[in-house]
Amino acid sequence: MARSKKDNELISYKVSKLQREGFGLDQARAIAFRMYRDGELRGSVPASKPKKKTTSGKRRVESRTRRASYRDTRRRTQPRTRRASYRSGRR
Repeated sequence: MARSKKDNELISYKVSKLQREGFGLDQARAIAFRMYRDGELRGSVPASKPKKKTTSGKRRVESRTRRASYRDTRRRTQPRTRRASYRSGRR
């Protein structure tokens, strides 16, 4: 029988959890698939947090703020240099 999307998520979550505990990738996969086969993984996926919805106006302000912040940091960290290519003989 084919696994469902939820079953694949359960196995994937368990593999990553086992890797964090120190098992290698192949061993973690083997353990997770054995646990799935034996029925030990049912319903062990943590609840995911719902995404926050933002209004389009708020989104626009956030993107402007990010762009301005990025511009300011670039100005502070990268000093302007003279371009010698077109000013080479004039000085």
